[in-house]
Amino acid sequence: MVLRADCEPDDAIFYGPVLPLHLGTYKLTLVFSSAGEMGERLGRIRADAPWISASGFDVVAGDSASGEIEVLSNLPFRADFVFSRAADMRIKEMIVTRVR
Repeated sequence: MVLRADCEPDDAIFYGPVLPLHLGTYKLTLVFSSAGEMGERLGRIRADAPWISASGFDVVAGDSASGEIEVLSNLPFRADFVFSRAADMRIKEMIVTRVR
């Protein structure tokens, strides 16, 4: 998915996986590339729900984008990417890995 700073809204425009997860700790990783300046904030992964114990993490050009969440209920889980429109970027995938 390609996000263009001059076309896309500064809103939640990418999300997933909208599936229930077993209770536990998970690492979310957004795999992306960007033409943005090193250190430029491209957006934020938002993972806020009453059954998730995390608020998300920033996505920054030139850095890895990952964070941990604690799933407290097996209700469907959704993480949103809120695009800042600071620079064009390409999202390759979001990886959800169970840590414990």
